[in-house]
Order: sequence, then C-alpha cells, then structure tokens
Amino acid sequence: MLGLGGAGGIGAELAVLKEMFRYDQAAFIILLVLILLFAVAQVSTRLRQRPMRQGR
Repeated sequence: MLGLGGAGGIGAELAVLKEMFRYDQAAFIILLVLILLFAVAQVSTRLRQRPMRQGR
C-alpha cells in the first residue's frame, strides 16, 4: 500500500504498528490518509471547475 521509504514516513510508521500488532492505530492512520486524499481531490475538482479569468 504505502511504501516504507515514501509518503513522508507513513509507511514506516504503519510497518512498526503492524509489527507491534497495533492494528487499531494502523487502521486509524490509513483512515486519516484516505480522508485527506478525498479532501484534496474535492478541492482540486472544485478549483478546476472554476471559470478562468479572461485577462490571461
């Protein structure tokens, strides 16, 4: 899912939580990442739908 070397260290954190059998905390981090990705996608979609200025 998320690589150990990428995503700002989130993958490493998930690996540590998995090794410690802290699946509840790992699931929470995954949920937060999914919520953040959804929010960014929504903002991006709305910005792309805005009409462009005619001056440029």
